[in-house]
Amino acid sequence: MKKLQHLKQQMNLLRWNATGMQIEQLLHQAQEQQPSYLEWLLGITQCEIDYKHEKAMERRLKKQVYRSNTNSITLTLAIQMVYQLNN
Repeated sequence: MKKLQHLKQQMNLLRWNATGMQIEQLLHQAQEQQPSYLEWLLGITQCEIDYKHEKAMERRLKKQVYRSNTNSITLTLAIQMVYQLNN
């Protein structure tokens, strides 16, 4: 158990968050499927790449929504100012 905890700590230091969270499941799958070392490493690195790609997409989407909301607020204020100037 100490080795598993140590592995999780190392993954956290490397910021391999997805792999660290799923390492027990990944190890269990490796015991059942018995992939080669290379296949297993490819699998865990792909897991982390997919996770980081997903998080990056989420950040971009949130940023876009924020920009859209900011632009909507700015447009609304501009319309209100024009309306006030015309009245």
